[in-house]
Amino acid sequence: MIHPLTDADALRFLAERSVVHLAGVGADGVAVMRPLHTALLDGDLVFHGADGAKGSLAGQTVSVAGHEVVANLPSWFFHPTRACPATTWYVAAEARGVLRPVEALAEKARALAALTARHQPEGGYAPITGDDPRYRAALERLAVWRLTPTTYRSRVKLGQHLPAARVADVMHNLWRRGDPGDVEAIKRIHAAHADAPWPEALRGPHGLRLLPAVDAPRAAEAARLLEGAYWLRGQPPDRVAAAQRSATAWVGAVDAAGALVACARALSDRVRVAWIYDVVVAPSWRGRGVGAAVVRTLLDHPAVRSASAVRLGTVDAAPFYERFGFEALGRLPGSVGPAVEMRLSRSLER
Repeated sequence: MIHPLTDADALRFLAERSVVHLAGVGADGVAVMRPLHTALLDGDLVFHGADGAKGSLAGQTVSVAGHEVVANLPSWFFHPTRACPATTWYVAAEARGVLRPVEALAEKARALAALTARHQPEGGYAPITGDDPRYRAALERLAVWRLTPTTYRSRVKLGQHLPAARVADVMHNLWRRGDPGDVEAIKRIHAAHADAPWPEALRGPHGLRLLPAVDAPRAAEAARLLEGAYWLRGQPPDRVAAAQRSATAWVGAVDAAGALVACARALSDRVRVAWIYDVVVAPSWRGRGVGAAVVRTLLDHPAVRSASAVRLGTVDAAPFYERFGFEALGRLPGSVGPAVEMRLSRSLER
């Protein structure tokens, strides 16, 4: 069952949006709406910017709203001819409270530090404090605002009115369409519909579930699977894990307990060429068709299936890849050892 967000989840959801919208009616009776960056500080939402319109909202009850589109679903996902089934599945949240200015320099500095950390997580700046001469003048001039939410509203629209079989059809169609974001949408939708069948195209052998996109936190699991791989000699686990996270397409297989037992990744320009890397299967699952299922899924991934050529290098698995239509081109340029470059050519009309 899909429920609205709890108050705590709604607040967290708003704080995680790249942009939220602040709306209210100022003391002069004029409606105001502004897109803003926000961050969470001591349970409050904080903003910064010129006085202007927000100044007219000081002391007024305002709304801060944000949303996330999970998937835009065309009509043909649901009906062969009627247009009206077209819809959007999304998550939205709103918080209401009184907007108040922050006056103390130390509090302004804390708010700006939270905003900068939220929207510039890579760092690259000196810590923001009220007594730092690099920031003091700017803090004195800059308007900073704080909202303590008192009420929340949320809406989660993820097909909760549909039977499980229809939700499975939606996930299947998302995989087949393969627009940007569709692979992530499959994961989000299935997480909200535990009773929906996993799409048939993503069912692996022996009850394994094929993942159309491996979650970034599983990179360490993948690095452990790849430990000892001849093509990664000298590469520390953290670099191997980072390479997995940077892939254009990264698929895997999990067992009934949710453990990652196989994965493969690709880098692709989505048009001309895709390169396959790091195909691996846990030793206990080798020789049972798992590797073939993972490679088949990777070749069918939206970022790879549109490439007119798929390439890879291998020392000892050429016969395996020939089953998918790959042809050996000769020694892989720049390789150490007898690595062979292989290519799968596809029609440019794909």
